[in-house]
Amino acid sequence: MFTVVVDTSALYGDFHLRGIQALNLIDNIKKLGGELIIPEIVVDEAERKFTQLLRDSTRELKKSAKVYRQLTGIDIDIPEVSESPKEITLRQRLLEVSDHIAPYPQFSHQQVVRRLLAGYRPFSVNGDKGYRDFLIWLSVLQIAAMSTHTVIFITSNSSDFCAKKDNQLHEDLIADLQERNIPSTKVVITQSLSFANREYLEKNLDIFAVSLNEAERKHFINHAQTLLRGNLLNDVTKFIPKGIWNSISIAEFDEPPDIIIEAITSIGAGTNQITASFKGIALVDISVPFIEEIDPLVELLNFTNMHIIEPEDVEDEFVLIYGYTQISGTLVARLPNNGKSIEGVTVENLTIDGIIQ
Repeated sequence: MFTVVVDTSALYGDFHLRGIQALNLIDNIKKLGGELIIPEIVVDEAERKFTQLLRDSTRELKKSAKVYRQLTGIDIDIPEVSESPKEITLRQRLLEVSDHIAPYPQFSHQQVVRRLLAGYRPFSVNGDKGYRDFLIWLSVLQIAAMSTHTVIFITSNSSDFCAKKDNQLHEDLIADLQERNIPSTKVVITQSLSFANREYLEKNLDIFAVSLNEAERKHFINHAQTLLRGNLLNDVTKFIPKGIWNSISIAEFDEPPDIIIEAITSIGAGTNQITASFKGIALVDISVPFIEEIDPLVELLNFTNMHIIEPEDVEDEFVLIYGYTQISGTLVARLPNNGKSIEGVTVENLTIDGIIQ
């Protein structure tokens, strides 16, 4: 459902992601089947910032310890900053909690210089800031291009990534998405871990408030497969003029269709609604009157977007043509709370795509 990408600024105050908001975020991502991705440049920046803050705080502690000793005569031992062990610990922690560390993006110097001189975000108007932010944004673009989920980009650096009056992506960044044929709505930006949790992750947790037992799941899948055959049959016959075919049937699925339950929500009156996506390959049998020249008929049937296998079987005056076709879409069903069988399964958004073997 969601791919979450964190900017370095989102880690300030909780570099090791052990605070309550970070732990909730990680847990909710897992519950929703999403993923947490941290760009490698963010890991490097976090290590640098962590060490810098540790060194600064140690320096201030030593000053305070000196004053305390002058006032009380008591020494307070302040340990020296050991950079390597701390950095290794931080990197290991980020590797542990993330599903993937996105490598540095590949780009040309010309690409950077042109964008910098143009003052396109996330570079500043005069071009003197924004190089590392640009690397992070390129990582987000690469992740968005590869992910099938909505990408939640968490950054408190709104001045470089957002439009002035709201928390929406800046038009320069939207243009980057469109240039790569990525829907502009695929990447959303939030300013904190807590906001991402509240506005996106937690709002989607309740869609799985109802679970199916094994018997209900099997009934749902069996009923869905039966309806898929019927709906596919209706769609196929729409493309073939009446009179050409004698009979059409859905012979079998090459493999059982993949059916993934996306949501189970309450629709009132003691009933829940199941929404599931499906995808599979079906073998279609088409019986047509025998004719000497079969090529024009095969060409006509290809308008169904099926891959037609050349006919071989001839029974009396009819010839049997086989076609493999990929189907996908959405299933919707009702599930009463009283434990009775799933009912009212319907198919929506059915698509038929040709399969080339």
